[in-house]
Amino acid sequence: MGKEIYIAEKPSVARQFAETLTNRRGIKFSNRDGYMESDRCLVTWCFGHLVTMSYPEVYDEAWKNWQMDPLPFIPDKFLYEVIDSAKKQFQIVKGLLTQNDVETIYVCTDSGREGEYIYRLVDQMAEVGNKTKKRVWIDSQTEDEIIRGIEEAKDLSAYDHLSDAAYLRAIEDYLMGINFSRALTLKYRYTLQECLASKAGANLLLSGGSIMTLLLGIVFLKKQEIAPEKAIMLSLLISMAVLLVVHGILIWNRLHFCEDLLRIFVLTMVSSVVLGLLAFIICHVMPDNPISVLLGTVLGSLSYVICIVMTHTFDPHEWHNVPGSAFPVSFAKYFKLY
Repeated sequence: MGKEIYIAEKPSVARQFAETLTNRRGIKFSNRDGYMESDRCLVTWCFGHLVTMSYPEVYDEAWKNWQMDPLPFIPDKFLYEVIDSAKKQFQIVKGLLTQNDVETIYVCTDSGREGEYIYRLVDQMAEVGNKTKKRVWIDSQTEDEIIRGIEEAKDLSAYDHLSDAAYLRAIEDYLMGINFSRALTLKYRYTLQECLASKAGANLLLSGGSIMTLLLGIVFLKKQEIAPEKAIMLSLLISMAVLLVVHGILIWNRLHFCEDLLRIFVLTMVSSVVLGLLAFIICHVMPDNPISVLLGTVLGSLSYVICIVMTHTFDPHEWHNVPGSAFPVSFAKYFKLY
């Protein structure tokens, strides 16, 4: 009777499968270099990706020099290679998968597109051939779920469409990364060097990709939306509107629409606008400096203080009884409010 082999995406998951088989089926494993073995089955693992797509210079040495003219790089056939840091484990896995006494392969990589891609590349590079291959598809790594996944494992061919999607996604990322990174670097590196006053020059690399570039764009746009000066300016505009309405009502009730109403409105508006503009200028000059946000907030808050003090101390006989009233008193004297 032939052996079964279980291949997981990482060592920790492989150990969980081995423990489950030991606890539920009484299979005792011995630890080996890169795998675990019993008399009737094997458990091994990848370290994530063991295989990757080859760089352009593998196709042609001329692609080692970055030039704009030959772009875009779109090969007729894509080449793959074992990752240098994973060569030892790949050779172990390859040897196990191609053993003559191994009849059934249980693919236990993560249940998803990337997990499917990881095993398919190993299968492709190891040239496993026509063995029975079953896909273990589980939602968690509990013992019950692992046993269910093994017992209900479907033929690997049932997931060919998922494999095709994984290959196409990888090819898209590869082509965008290779071509856009080279094009952006060749076109803009010296311009960026001047803007950043950098000495990197020819060594400056601008990376581009289908995921990275989009995420950076989203982060940049979101940062623009919540720029400190915009947030503070908006809060100042709202606060000015609220203050003018609320304190206008208070002043109306206290002054009974006397001629001084216009003066207090002007004073309130001028102080709020001036302080708001100062906050805006500070934040605009130093947009990424936390101190600028603090100063802008303080200046904006000061407009509240002026309006509140001016309103609640408008009775000339009460002004000198309010702590810290020197500032509004001096303004009131200047505007001849009493």
